[in-house]
Amino acid sequence: MKAPVIDYAVSTVPRKVNYIDLLLANLDVKTPVHLFVCGNKTDYLNKFKNTPSVQIHTPSQEEWLRFKDCSVFHRATWNYWRCMSSWPANSHRSGLLILEDDVLPARGWHQWLSRGICEIESICGNKFAIALYSGRDFSKKNLGGIFARYPTHQFAGTQGVYYSEALRAECADFLKLYGVEWNEAPYDMLVADYMSRRDYPIFVTVPSIIQHMGEVSTGLSNFHQAPNFKQSLC
Repeated sequence: MKAPVIDYAVSTVPRKVNYIDLLLANLDVKTPVHLFVCGNKTDYLNKFKNTPSVQIHTPSQEEWLRFKDCSVFHRATWNYWRCMSSWPANSHRSGLLILEDDVLPARGWHQWLSRGICEIESICGNKFAIALYSGRDFSKKNLGGIFARYPTHQFAGTQGVYYSEALRAECADFLKLYGVEWNEAPYDMLVADYMSRRDYPIFVTVPSIIQHMGEVSTGLSNFHQAPNFKQSLC
């Protein structure tokens, strides 16, 4: 089984509690992790500025001036779109994993996700998304022991989502129009809308292979955690 080629993006913003330090310490991936900063303040990332495995992306001054006075919901959607869209075409990339900066991965998470990607590709083709986290427990609906179908109308939260490369750019275009330009809804709802319109499936890992740590909120939602997270999958 050939291992999927995954790129990694993290949507990050300055917080009172710096959760991203713990996230980066536990990701354990071999390719660079790209941090997309929602704003122009990067002091909290100083320790990573000379780290080759971490790439920090800040918006241009012109772009930030356009969004800095928007609502927190609008800015978050704009930054998530940056995470999704800022990639050149790459025929070798299997997909993109976007993480929010206040999550903690389980030990062995990468192998669990890679196996799930390969199995899903074998049964439904190359246009799908996988949630690595859910506040719901899908243990009784699992398929193949490591993932379950995530009903699109129930999809909520984007703590960690893998987008196959075949749909990534399409989803980014949809998000730009309805989330960045018009900001019609929160970006998790827009992702669900996009997947539903095209009848593309969303799956969820069973158990959740990342856990939400963000008790100190950015104001986007109330604190919640995955009920079936395991610290180790090994």
